[in-house]
Amino acid sequence: MIAERAYGKNHLYEDMGFPSRKDYNAFMAIHFPLLAQEKPKEKRWKKFLFDTIGEIAPACAFCGDTDECFSCDLVV
Repeated sequence: MIAERAYGKNHLYEDMGFPSRKDYNAFMAIHFPLLAQEKPKEKRWKKFLFDTIGEIAPACAFCGDTDECFSCDLVV
C-alpha cells in the first residue's frame, strides 16, 4: 500500500490519509522501526523511499516544495 501511494501526486502522508507528517512519522516508527531509524529527520518519507531504491518520485516534477526538500535531485 505504501509503495502504491508513494506514486501519488501529494505528500506521502496525505496520500496515506494522515492529517500530518507527525502522525505519519509515528505510524512508520511503530510499523517499520528499522526503516524509520535510517531516515534522516530532515528528509521527507517519499524522498527517502525513492532515494533508497535509486529513483526520483514522479511527483517531484511538479511539487511546489522542491526548494525545501532535502537534496532534491530536480533543484538546479
